[in-house]
Amino acid sequence: MTRAFLFAVVVAAAACVACNKPLDEDKCQKLVDKMVDLAALEEPPSDHVEKVKAQVKTDKRTLQNVKDTCVGKMTKSQYDCVMNAKSFGDATQCDQK
Repeated sequence: MTRAFLFAVVVAAAACVACNKPLDEDKCQKLVDKMVDLAALEEPPSDHVEKVKAQVKTDKRTLQNVKDTCVGKMTKSQYDCVMNAKSFGDATQCDQK
């Protein structure tokens, strides 16, 4: 589950790339946290899910990938869309915003 979870978060964050009103590193970190939380909601609750959430949120590879695909590239409207999403599926549609 860890690899699939990590992959889903990275793919979703990478899909949210655009070119106006770029985001900073702090907002991109918040985006990672939100995407991880939304992805975890789709898993049965367990201590393992909580452990994986914590690992993904601090994983250096994930954070670097998000930095490379988010910082300076994702729009404020896409960010707001993700932050207001109620499900992982909704958040992955935000690249259309």
